[in-house]
Amino acid sequence: SSKLALINDILKTAKRNKDKIELENSLNLQLEYTKKIYQNTSVLGQYKDSVKYLDELIDKQTLTRFDYYVSISDTSKIIENSTKLCESIIDNYKKKQEEFLKFHISLPFDSTFIPNHDEWIIKNIEYKKKKGLEYDAYKADLLNTAAWNFYLYSKDATDLKNALKWSEFSLKLNSTPEKIDTYAHLLFSLGETKDAINFQKKAIEGAENDELYKGLLAKMKLELSRFQSK
Repeated sequence: SSKLALINDILKTAKRNKDKIELENSLNLQLEYTKKIYQNTSVLGQYKDSVKYLDELIDKQTLTRFDYYVSISDTSKIIENSTKLCESIIDNYKKKQEEFLKFHISLPFDSTFIPNHDEWIIKNIEYKKKKGLEYDAYKADLLNTAAWNFYLYSKDATDLKNALKWSEFSLKLNSTPEKIDTYAHLLFSLGETKDAINFQKKAIEGAENDELYKGLLAKMKLELSRFQSK
């Protein structure tokens, strides 16, 4: 509707300034008005779709908040929204995983299981092709970004352990040198220097074999030296 389009325009403007109240008001207005639309139009056959859409909107708003608060370096809000963002990503992934495991009845069901071996990956790709789903490295990048921001903005051990879990999950989804680098830094912050050194070496090895990371390689090596001098 035209009113929702106007609200979205207000939100776009709010994203470009540092007025946190304006951003939050815009997001709340967007959510409340969208809820009203669905409450007025939902019938039994559409109810599940409306619930799914609202859940997706809430997830998008969490990402909007995360990006915004990172842009203005608001530490407490970064921590708050990183946690919401990563918990949502992992929860949604596990739901898809359970759907996959039920699809392949021959596999043992374990809702806490995180796939990390070749056979599972191959079957997962086959399944996603059948279901018309795309493998999405974007989620892994979001987990990595949130974990890195925890490294930058928090010294709290509980925060850093949570970030380490997100970082590990991102590696299982889409392992790349910068994600390994994040994992190494979190290990270092938690006092696990030996493991941090080993993972930083892996990050450097991966970066050396990929032109994409040419600009980051010197910094990675410098960080390795810092870890080794601890």
